[in-house]
Amino acid sequence: MWRIWLMVDPRRGLIAVLAFAFFMVLVNHFIQLSTPRYGSWLNEESHGTSAAVQQTREEEVLLAQE
Repeated sequence: MWRIWLMVDPRRGLIAVLAFAFFMVLVNHFIQLSTPRYGSWLNEESHGTSAAVQQTREEEVLLAQE
């Protein structure tokens, strides 16, 4: 294991690992924002109600229609 650090500079290795982790975090956030569950608030207009209240009202409408 110690021979790896003879080939790789520890400072560059740490920077590379941190840069990769930051990139993965950004990719994960953008993927989640593109899903309907987590990213739908980006396209909605502000009506002064939270998403939980909106979802409850939609469920009540669906139950009333049945």
